[in-house]
Amino acid sequence: MPVEIRELLIRTEVTGESGGGETSGSGKADREAIIEESVQRVLELLRKSEER
Repeated sequence: MPVEIRELLIRTEVTGESGGGETSGSGKADREAIIEESVQRVLELLRKSEER
C-alpha cells in the first residue's frame, strides 16, 4: 500500500549566536541527530494513521 504524505512541517529555531566556531564533526553529528528525529516522527505519524 503506497504512503502519501500530504503535509510536511519543518520547524527551526534561530539564535543570535554565531555558528562559525563549530567543528565539522559536530555538524555531522547534528545532521545525524536531525535525520534520526525526523525518521522517528514520520514513523510515529504512520503508526497513528494505521490505528485510525
